Amino acid sequence: MARCMRVRGKQGSVLILFALIIDLLLGVAALALDLGLIYIAKQRVQGVCDAAALAGARRMSSYGSIEATLASATQAANNCTKANNGVSEKWDVLSPETNQPGIKVSFPTQITTADGQIIQVAYGQALRVDGYMDVNLIFPSFIGRSLSKVPASSTVLREKAKTLATDLFVPLAASEITIFGDATHSPAAFGQRVAMKVGKWQDCWIGPGNFGTVVLPGCKRGSAAIYIGLTGQRAPITIQLDQQLIIETEPGNMSGPVAQGLTDRLNRETDPRFAPTLKNDIAWHNWVNSYDPRTGLYASTWRLAIVPIIEDVPGKTGRTDVTVVGFAGFFLESLSEDSTSTTVYGRFIQGMKCGERITWVFPNGSPASDLDIMTAVRLVN
Repeated sequence: MARCMRVRGKQGSVLILFALIIDLLLGVAALALDLGLIYIAKQRVQGVCDAAALAGARRMSSYGSIEATLASATQAANNCTKANNGVSEKWDVLSPETNQPGIKVSFPTQITTADGQIIQVAYGQALRVDGYMDVNLIFPSFIGRSLSKVPASSTVLREKAKTLATDLFVPLAASEITIFGDATHSPAAFGQRVAMKVGKWQDCWIGPGNFGTVVLPGCKRGSAAIYIGLTGQRAPITIQLDQQLIIETEPGNMSGPVAQGLTDRLNRETDPRFAPTLKNDIAWHNWVNSYDPRTGLYASTWRLAIVPIIEDVPGKTGRTDVTVVGFAGFFLESLSEDSTSTTVYGRFIQGMKCGERITWVFPNGSPASDLDIMTAVRLVN
């Protein structure tokens, strides 16, 4: 009898031990699933915050009133979040202040980088986005609550670009006075139509024999180089923006190489919204309307280009050195060609470097007010 009782006691102990092991295994599995859900939620919240911060930063510039600029940046960040939410309510990113779908946008004057460095910045030079996501946990007893708030934040800093490496450079130039104005000329507004290469040297800001074509750093002289540079077939050029740059002008009308180069460039276009056959400002308006709120980006097209802004110094003749005071983005709109000359027109836009990619700021008609036409934005934390 005693032996049988001992056997039954062992069987009972095994069952209890088995139940404990099963509970432990289920708990470990539930914890693993919870950690996986938290990880996925963190990745999603961080991705939405990063995209929103970059979309907002692309609307930040030193042109126009600070209030209007920051309002535009806030709207762009919110639009980007809204476009990236909506997978399901379960995966919506929420605002820390309202607990509603969306994010909180702020403009800090002190930021801490990912490596712990503290940077003081001017108001309106940095944008921060905060958001979180509610995650229902499967095994709350391990963490003490059934609902976990998974937060994330992204801070973007806008600063002067130090280098520019791109295949968007074309061997045309813009006038410093045309872009920034002087005592008798108003500065250009973003979206304004500007002539880069002119048809008569008398209309050029450089001097006799010049029409607005230039020799870019690392490029050859002559009509063949002008043609290649305009077609977009040249390798990317890297230019230091934080040091003085002097380049040569390319004298002569260059009507044939310019007309053929731009024609061949635009013939490479595959998007019908920017086809070379479109007249007047149709392609330009199509590009403005191509803005994607999910990414904060405009459509890519062969019509986009970057040109140097050169100092206006009267009396320069023929091939001559000129000082570059900045770079400007242009949407190549049209060329006017007759039997002897070609004039190239483009819409003035602000470029922004994001990593190694050039993006474009919303052309809201604000005038250029300083030399930072090409700025850079970077995620700092």
